[in-house]
Amino acid sequence: MKKDLLFPKMEAFSLTVSHNEPLFDTQKDAVLLIAEEKTEVILSRRVYTLSRGDALLALPYSYLRSLREKNPFYGYAITFPKELLHTLCGDLYLNRALDVCALSFPPQTAHRLLDTASALFRKETAPVYALPAIFCILENEALSETEASFEVPLPKVLRRALAYIEESAPDEPSATELAERYGVSQSTVNRLFRSFLATTPHKYAQALRQLYERKNGVD
Repeated sequence: MKKDLLFPKMEAFSLTVSHNEPLFDTQKDAVLLIAEEKTEVILSRRVYTLSRGDALLALPYSYLRSLREKNPFYGYAITFPKELLHTLCGDLYLNRALDVCALSFPPQTAHRLLDTASALFRKETAPVYALPAIFCILENEALSETEASFEVPLPKVLRRALAYIEESAPDEPSATELAERYGVSQSTVNRLFRSFLATTPHKYAQALRQLYERKNGVD
């Protein structure tokens, strides 16, 4: 099995596994989410609805946030260094070249995925074995019929505003500027961000600025 050869390379890396905790808005590492129950997550400019056992792989320096009250994510968040992306993800990452990979699985596979993540969280299994095992499950099951986007449609004004904020980084466009640019009221802009993203234009732009600074070596 090809991943056996990769185990020694992983021993030097530290992994973070959280369970039912808030997500960081401005992570600089890769994050694999495995949902335990239905939840909504915003990743970059997209909103996803995840069901039990669904997996979402977020690449480094992407805006990641749960839309639940107080920002909890019910499931496992496995954070690992970006250096492991090519090692672990293989074709799952390289063939898509996206900021996200969303996958849905049959119930039996989803159960196995959650069990492996749980063992990793409880430190019953060494990361050097458990994490490759998780990605083996993802790669073996990630066929065209199981690939999913889970995307929630966003209003056109909001999609354009998110794209503009991202293009403007590290500058932070205000709600007033966005309202004038897209011909709507400031209250409409604030309502769209609050209703669909559970945040404000200022906080979203601020998080993207922090990501921009981290990505460009400004700590």
